Amino acid sequence: MRISLQQLKYFVISMGMLVAFGILSRPAFAYTNLINNASVETVSASNTPSGWQHSGWGTNTAAYSYRATGQGGSAHSVYTKVTNYQDGDAKWFFDPVTVLGSTQYIYADYYKSDVATELVAAITMNDGSTVYQWMADIAPSTTWKLSNSSVLMPPGATKATVLHFIASNGYLQLDNATFKQPEVPAVTNGVGNSSFEQASEFNTKLPLGWVGSSWGTNTSKYTYLNTGHTGSKSVRIDVSGYTDGDAKWYSESTKVIPGKTYVYSDYYRSNVPTTVVAMFTATNGVQTYQSLGTGPKSTSWVRKGFSVNIPSNVSSVTIFHTLAANGYLILDDVSLVPQTDIDMTSGIPNGSLEQVNQSDLTAPLGWTSAGWGTNTAKYSYPATGHTGSRSVRVDITSYTDGDAKWMYATQPVTAGSNYRFSAYYQTNTTGRAVVMFTNSDGSTTYFGMHNAESSAAWAQYSDTFIAPNNAVSASVFFYINSVGYFASDDYGLSPYSYVGFDKARLSLTFDDGWEENVTTVLPRLGQYGFASTQYYATQFITDTQDTSGVLAFKNANHQIGSHTVTHPNLSIITLAQVVSELTQSKQVLEAATGQPVLDFASPYGGYNAQVITEIKKLYRSHRTVDEGYNSKDNFDIYRLKVQNVLLGTTPEQISGWISRAQQDHTWLILVFHRVGVANLEAYDTPVATFEQDLANISASGIPVQTVDQALAELQPQL
Repeated sequence: MRISLQQLKYFVISMGMLVAFGILSRPAFAYTNLINNASVETVSASNTPSGWQHSGWGTNTAAYSYRATGQGGSAHSVYTKVTNYQDGDAKWFFDPVTVLGSTQYIYADYYKSDVATELVAAITMNDGSTVYQWMADIAPSTTWKLSNSSVLMPPGATKATVLHFIASNGYLQLDNATFKQPEVPAVTNGVGNSSFEQASEFNTKLPLGWVGSSWGTNTSKYTYLNTGHTGSKSVRIDVSGYTDGDAKWYSESTKVIPGKTYVYSDYYRSNVPTTVVAMFTATNGVQTYQSLGTGPKSTSWVRKGFSVNIPSNVSSVTIFHTLAANGYLILDDVSLVPQTDIDMTSGIPNGSLEQVNQSDLTAPLGWTSAGWGTNTAKYSYPATGHTGSRSVRVDITSYTDGDAKWMYATQPVTAGSNYRFSAYYQTNTTGRAVVMFTNSDGSTTYFGMHNAESSAAWAQYSDTFIAPNNAVSASVFFYINSVGYFASDDYGLSPYSYVGFDKARLSLTFDDGWEENVTTVLPRLGQYGFASTQYYATQFITDTQDTSGVLAFKNANHQIGSHTVTHPNLSIITLAQVVSELTQSKQVLEAATGQPVLDFASPYGGYNAQVITEIKKLYRSHRTVDEGYNSKDNFDIYRLKVQNVLLGTTPEQISGWISRAQQDHTWLILVFHRVGVANLEAYDTPVATFEQDLANISASGIPVQTVDQALAELQPQL
């Protein structure tokens, strides 16, 4: 048989590359040996092995014999002896067996020889012709040794045999041959033989389905270990003499869905940093590479995970965990799985926190931890919760400044729409609830909601907010900014509609008691017949003994409310100080006006449960700076919501707030501070802007009432 070995070798290498790149597929399960009488133990009537033949060609003297001894103590083997060799070959081979086209097969046998030999597949095509494919060169061995190779059948193949032949003076002895479709590594997570527990069929020093390779200038050694993270196997790379390049173990490529996100992870040990790289194979065969990240050195087993975003034109991916330095890398328990579709039933990604992030098992899917400032924060993902078996927790053990929190990925919101946020929490400090908006221009703004007060048991939190007119997405989170812990679970976000009163109302409130407002605010309100509520901090009154400003507003039928004495943040002072601030301001104002002071506004919006308890002892209501509208369904007389008017607040914004109140029949409370002409600061309002605000309020037709007047009409409706 005259065979062009150079052509055969090129052909089989090319077809093997097609298999490796996933263009031609491997079988999905293992097959049995197709050779009849594979161990040559069955003897035919002619005293030769049943199902076997011998032949040769060319100028040589070949002698064929059936030996009464074999590999591993078996009773028989076949033997070929060649002398006087000039060309051609000689061989024993099994009878051709039925095969499938475009399918991979493996061949192996045990042999002894004193010269190099070769493996070639002889394939019968569906048109009756025979083609030959070179498979491997086999080195001589005077003791029994295993040979093995693979061959990919061309399309149209119907039968095949493998010729293990000798083409020189010498001998070749064969026994215990195998020809079958190969065993395929078990695939449980997208990666075959991911735990390395399956050894290669013909070389137990290698894991089935895995290859060790390197490039560049370095010396790499690949070892199949009898220990692992789990089970009894793992793989190891040792690199020495490193100049450039890398070394890695890798499995054959995994079919993937274009555009989908996958999660790769493995357990590893290494005494140097390592790098994980994805090789994408496009549908046209073009390969591109993307670094997924690094694995810090760790001499104990550690898990590392990475998200892999599959490009739109990619059909398969291979992941390399590479070693690019002198050192070692040990791998086990490799995984590549599609990222779980995130649960959005609560309106928040993975709102119940039950879905684990496969890239980082210490975090819930769709969530990240964050913080800033000088503090010591620990973020955890406890296996317990309000419901189910998961929650998130942050602990601060030392604090100077900053905060710590868990956050979910921002979600789209509709500008101008109302939303209700809810969650369950436990804390031994105070959790601050904040909405973070991403706006259409890319900027970020924040909206503070009411606090989550200390609670050892799971407590429900609920509040509402309105997406600003330029908002495109939002995330709601709790942060802590003190020593303590905050655990949370069962997050929810849903569209919200106010339950309105009989009609809309507007209250104009002014904080601090600025003297200048007597001349800038009082006459302009009088022009429209608007009465306001003036919340006074009384330190100035007691220091100067000047009550003229308070009396000017009181005598013009405006309501006087309390705003403490010294304007402190009540949530951060002692209980005794809180009581003093609340009591003394009330006494001063009642003495000055000769009438009850029923309503209170907290400076800076600083309050907590303890402060509210003390307010309730002295006042009928508490006005915050928490933004929103007051309606039947969210009405809390000790947490009245407002819209804050700042230096940059435009008349158009106020008109928008009024329109929303009129639409929903809610009570809108506006908070002003100083109205002036010069030296304006962040909380001030220019006189000209204030005049436009009043004109717009008048034009809207919304009833303007003091807080006292509004409460008198609204409380009977609750």
